[in-house]
Amino acid sequence: MHVDKSLSLRLLSMAALFVAVTWTVASAQTTDPQANPAPARPAAKAVKPVKPPAAARIPPRGVPPGRAIGTRPAGRLPATAAPSLPARTATPPLLQNLNIGGRTLSLPTNLNIGTRPPFGANVNVPGAATAPGRIAPGPALPGGASRSAALPPGGGAPALNSRTPLTSPRQNTGAPPLGGANARDPAARLRQSSLPRPGGALPRPGVALPRSTATLPRGAGRFGGSPAWTAMRQRYLVAPPRSAGPPPGLGIGRTRHEMSYSGVPPRGEVRFVSNEVVVQIANTVPRAQVETVARQLGVAMVATHGFDAAGRTLYQFRASDGRDVRDVIRQLERNRIVAAAQPNYVYQLDQNAPAPTSLPPRVLPDGDPGQYVIERLHLGEVHRLARGRNVSIAVIDSEIDEHHPDLEGAIAEHFDPSGQPSRPHTHGTGMAGAIVAKSRLLGVAPDASIVAIKAFDDKRAGAEATSFQILKGLDYAVRRGVRIINMSFAGPYDVMMERKLREAYDKGIVLVAAAGNAGPKSPPLYPAADPSVIAVTATDYSDKPFAMANRGNYIAIAAPGVDIMVPAPGGIYQLTTGTSVAAAHVSGVIALMLEKRPELTPEDVRAVLAGSAKTLSTAADNETGAGLIDPVQALSYEPPAAETPPVAQVHQPAAGAAAR
Repeated sequence: MHVDKSLSLRLLSMAALFVAVTWTVASAQTTDPQANPAPARPAAKAVKPVKPPAAARIPPRGVPPGRAIGTRPAGRLPATAAPSLPARTATPPLLQNLNIGGRTLSLPTNLNIGTRPPFGANVNVPGAATAPGRIAPGPALPGGASRSAALPPGGGAPALNSRTPLTSPRQNTGAPPLGGANARDPAARLRQSSLPRPGGALPRPGVALPRSTATLPRGAGRFGGSPAWTAMRQRYLVAPPRSAGPPPGLGIGRTRHEMSYSGVPPRGEVRFVSNEVVVQIANTVPRAQVETVARQLGVAMVATHGFDAAGRTLYQFRASDGRDVRDVIRQLERNRIVAAAQPNYVYQLDQNAPAPTSLPPRVLPDGDPGQYVIERLHLGEVHRLARGRNVSIAVIDSEIDEHHPDLEGAIAEHFDPSGQPSRPHTHGTGMAGAIVAKSRLLGVAPDASIVAIKAFDDKRAGAEATSFQILKGLDYAVRRGVRIINMSFAGPYDVMMERKLREAYDKGIVLVAAAGNAGPKSPPLYPAADPSVIAVTATDYSDKPFAMANRGNYIAIAAPGVDIMVPAPGGIYQLTTGTSVAAAHVSGVIALMLEKRPELTPEDVRAVLAGSAKTLSTAADNETGAGLIDPVQALSYEPPAAETPPVAQVHQPAAGAAAR
């Protein structure tokens, strides 16, 4: 049978190339003796090695003399794997010149397969000393961290390869869940999450090392990698309080965090309804079974709400026999049908608002002269660039007077999680006016639209809301697809709220909250201390920090919040003071930013605010965060030019170097 000579040559060439590739891959799998100085495992049976040609006996760098190429050091494989992978004591000769039919085919001696460089080549990052054949970490970032170990954003958010659904922002891939061994050392958890995993593949030579944004969560964007912002991210983390209950363990629909973090409130925590619990149960559990468990535990069902996106139902139960809520939660968590259980926490609107004052009606398109915020935030200049058009802001607050002249046409939707009738309230009306007022007063984003979520009821001691009501409001805002959620309230740590806020953050919603007015010695208040949230404090007319504002490293930004003129129910106006109205101002500025650059993610927004803020020399970082918000600079802010990422360069050995 006649065979084409050219075809034969091609087949033989491919066979020779396959032999060379096989030998090179086997050689590349040898380990570095400096990283693993264990002696080579002796062969089970002595085999006389075949002496290859001199050109083929060039071992890879790092292989000790006398060790056969391709053997593995002892202890690298389990004992059960040893019989199936016998040690090789000899290496087939490297084919360099192949004679076929009188023609000579030459093969390269430095054939590079996989991620290893050619034998004898040095892979170095400029400015870093490394061992031959290894990739060095990137240059140091501000604060001493290397680029390869750059910290994730505030809260230590999970890396991109995290497989845990709806976990806490503080739970990291490779680190114990919340409440574990590292719960009291947030910096350690952040370092654990950002360091490369053991056994991970090294970058390929000639490919740029990953930027620090490689470890950011969903929602991270182009501003998250700026050096200035990278150095600031760790400061926003606040470790959550330790739960007083044991880990619940496995259950229907429980996430890793729900299995490891109990909803039993911390010791000493009393800011909850004394006889109510909030429970989440998967929709796969029949309603009849839920009612049976409730009867067995002696609790009555008060209300429900469907978390359709999560495939769960939120229940509000009430115990009538005077039992301690902590005992009820422990019993619920021991039942496998319960995904999560916790107290029904109470939150308050503690804005310091003097009695509303009636002012003569008049129209001032540029705002009232009593609004010093117009000058501080340069609203006249910034409104020539943006006014918040096509940006929706959910205001979770008390009842808003939508018929106020400054709010006419600004309220796009209403939602009432409490289901209780109430009258327009000073707090909700004032916060909405600080954002969108456009008659006598001038709001920060007058053309934005407000989704009014009335979670707070007017009580004798002031407006209050419970976890159940706020969770319903957050779920509504997420389902409606708002761009910003303003939360001008403060209270205790709520693990269900933390998970819901993380869900909103992952969907690109910017979360803003008031730091609180409990004073400099107050512990962190939530949701402002949540790492997914931008915590806002207040300054006065002279840009000094508000004396009664909370302090802490979680404070992100400051805004005017002392003696601010805002609308009040009944067509009148009021002067209000506190971090609540400062948070409303920041929500308005973010609406201006999103009108100009709708592609900004929550991480981008925080980075822009921090990078463009006006530094306050008279205030400490834990008082005003990055400084006083500057809307004009925020609209045009670009991150500092990032240094060129280091590139792993392959340096070919000089002629004759391979013979060493």
